[in-house]
Amino acid sequence: MDVSRSTFFRGLAATAAPLLAPATASAECAPTPPDNLPNNPSPEEWDTLPRPRALVLAGGVALGCYQAGVLSALNARGYEFDLICGTSIGAINGAMAAQGKYDALITIWRTIASKDITAIKPVFQPIAHPFARRYEPDAGLFNRTRAGVYTYAMLGAIASFVNGGAKQIAVCERGPSDDIVQQNVRLEDVKTPFAYVGTNLNLERPEAFYVVTSKEHQYNSYEYFAKNSRAHTDMPLHEISVTNETQRDLFWQSVRASGAFPLAFDPIELMVSENGRPAKPYYFCDGGITANTPLSLAFELGARTLLTVYVNPRKAPSEKDTKTFTLPSLADSIVGTLSTRQITKDIFLIEQICPSAVFYEIRPLDDLPVGTFSFDDNAAVNCSVDIGLKEGAAGPVGAGSRFRTGE
Repeated sequence: MDVSRSTFFRGLAATAAPLLAPATASAECAPTPPDNLPNNPSPEEWDTLPRPRALVLAGGVALGCYQAGVLSALNARGYEFDLICGTSIGAINGAMAAQGKYDALITIWRTIASKDITAIKPVFQPIAHPFARRYEPDAGLFNRTRAGVYTYAMLGAIASFVNGGAKQIAVCERGPSDDIVQQNVRLEDVKTPFAYVGTNLNLERPEAFYVVTSKEHQYNSYEYFAKNSRAHTDMPLHEISVTNETQRDLFWQSVRASGAFPLAFDPIELMVSENGRPAKPYYFCDGGITANTPLSLAFELGARTLLTVYVNPRKAPSEKDTKTFTLPSLADSIVGTLSTRQITKDIFLIEQICPSAVFYEIRPLDDLPVGTFSFDDNAAVNCSVDIGLKEGAAGPVGAGSRFRTGE
């Protein structure tokens, strides 16, 4: 870390510490980290680490297929978590993990190429395919993903007009992805506390949703996590209870909204309460815009051991040839930048505020064969799932200053 960046982070930590002091006191942060932390903990060693233990799932669109493989492998080996937090595709994968539906999660990803996730709205189809052929000749004439993103670049304003205003500002149909989430994400099936992030477009800020479960232990209640969460004015926490049948639609719709990637999918209207006032409609889109890896949310909810599953490999920064930037390649860069920059800052700040916090990670060892938007590439998706299963079986690896070895 260079001197200027280190100085900046220390100043930022000093500024943030007073704001977070109430949370650290109630969450019982020890003044020093635990001794003899395992770098690659087995499930038995994992069970000895400070609680609550959280699983944090980063966003990454179609790269989430790798994450699904990791989750299945962790479950098969017996790793358990007190809290799951996710954003974007991490929220959708996390909702499945919170329900214990690991086999179903793998099935979804192995068959997702047949679900037409990136189906183009009819109004765009006459022009979409020629654009795809012009700008991505090697991808094939009918590549829906690339057709969609290039069409939007030309016709975003027309989309709003033709489809009835600001509610309809994306090129892809919502139906296929809505069906997957609605059929598989059920509030009454949630077993592990689960929090996730969406972006409120009306109020221009991130907002978190927290699912209260019916399991009874000290880490599994809204009250426990809420008392450890500081007054977070820029990320309100909306409570959803598994016993409240009236919130079932809000649950799956808000999970879906967390993964509503801008420009590709329309924002989703949710009825939520603001500052205790009666619920009113707000439009939400992908939480990755504001918190692509919700590590700080997990910490603020009380977690003291945090395992983050990323979808991009750790690489040294390198200059990119700007001439190669299409929207799909730009999305790849955005995903990597959001994860790397945000996490570097978040881990540094949390370690300054709570020295006993412990960080682990699992991430691809190399670039995945699947592209950020390549839901329809069956071979690449399945290969990435298999990579996740293999690398997830190897278990968590230490992250942060406690384990730093020249990263």
